Amino acid sequence: MLTTEVKALRRLSEILLGDEGVKIIDIIKEKGEVTDEELAKILDKDVATVRVMLHKLFDAGILRYRRVKDSQIGWYSYYWYFTDEPVRTLVQQRKSKILRKLEIRLRYEENNSFYVCPNRDIPKLTFNEAYNNMFTCPVCGSLLEPYDNSQDIEILRNIISKLKDLQI
Repeated sequence: MLTTEVKALRRLSEILLGDEGVKIIDIIKEKGEVTDEELAKILDKDVATVRVMLHKLFDAGILRYRRVKDSQIGWYSYYWYFTDEPVRTLVQQRKSKILRKLEIRLRYEENNSFYVCPNRDIPKLTFNEAYNNMFTCPVCGSLLEPYDNSQDIEILRNIISKLKDLQI
């Protein structure tokens, strides 16, 4: 794997998992492939925690695994390694996924009216939720006030526009 690709994988892993993600990438780069048990020993973490981290990297498309059954005890061992996908493809897929989520949120914001409690820092309620609560706060009972989400919509539009313009 090229040095620039490893750097990109390290950065993606850092975004997902922090310093632990970078350590995992470095270990797999050095060993080629590694089991979750080996990683747990090297990182001095319990196996369940390491498995959660590995699955996050798997879901992001950074890692793959192969499963090998132990013929004596019948348990499976999972060997983790880098994906064959080019980093550019991984980043493009992540960008597309984020864009889809942002566009769904934008439609939600555009298609709903919201209400908030003036006395509490609770999440905004949609018109239907406010109506079901008779336009009173479900926590303190105060009268809900309309919430102007035009600034939220503008922020989402700007982020979507910048992300679409981003060349990878």
